[in-house]
Amino acid sequence: MKALVSPMQNNLVVEVEENENIFEVAEPLFWVDCPDDIEAGWATYEDGEFIVIPQPPAPNPPLPGN
Repeated sequence: MKALVSPMQNNLVVEVEENENIFEVAEPLFWVDCPDDIEAGWATYEDGEFIVIPQPPAPNPPLPGN
């Protein structure tokens, strides 16, 4: 797997693709190898490591009758 990193967005992972599906990008964007569990929009890439951004909890569904 490859992660597309955007230095313009604080090194946010903006896309994740299988190796055979990567495409050419303009600088300063760049591709790096990543684990299978990295999700676009929910990780950054700093000093050679991925930092997962915690996802907010799902909202509680409304109670019946409300």
